[in-house]
Amino acid sequence: MVDVLRGKIMELIYTRRVDSSQWVTTLTPLMEEKLQSETSRARSLQILPSHGSTYEVRGESIEVVDIDQWDCSCKEWQLNGLPCCHDIAVFDRLGISSYDYCLRCFSTESYRVTYAESINPIPHLEKPIKGEPDMEHNMVIIVNPPPTNLQPGRPKMKKADTFDIVKRQMQCSRCKGLGHNKKTCGKVNNIDEADPLLFTGLVTGELENTAGSMELESSCPI
Repeated sequence: MVDVLRGKIMELIYTRRVDSSQWVTTLTPLMEEKLQSETSRARSLQILPSHGSTYEVRGESIEVVDIDQWDCSCKEWQLNGLPCCHDIAVFDRLGISSYDYCLRCFSTESYRVTYAESINPIPHLEKPIKGEPDMEHNMVIIVNPPPTNLQPGRPKMKKADTFDIVKRQMQCSRCKGLGHNKKTCGKVNNIDEADPLLFTGLVTGELENTAGSMELESSCPI
């Protein structure tokens, strides 16, 4: 596949070098044709000088041309690299050649320099025919893999980048406190977990009232 591409490119360079040697125009044939088309359109345009290198060109539209800045308000000069009809109209009035304002890459000289070099042909190396007892050509070269130094143990894994993990704080489902759970609630709050009422969280209002009345009786004198 690579050899086929090399052959096509080699032939293409040779063909373009031979074709360009016969050109007599300043620009390549395609660019020369475009420039002549714009030149014919420029003959019907009206030129009004403004100041310095700025001119007003009137035709189907009114455009502003600055030849020092290589700028035209229609933007064809900047986009194509070739002067448009408005620029050529100004050049003709000033007696300036339009070829001086064309990009150098469009010239015939640059085209010839591009394809001046050649791709050298590569000779074909004859391969031995299968079945022939030619020991010199039938030598088998074994290419071994490069030596590797395996370290003992399990290979180390690349650690992922550390990042801050926002942990949710533990909350007890029995007392709604933070920092512990239902299993360790008795140890944190000093509650006797053997009491079935406290274990299930069923503390009635009567027990609370009884405890409150006992505290009042103990505080009153007899």
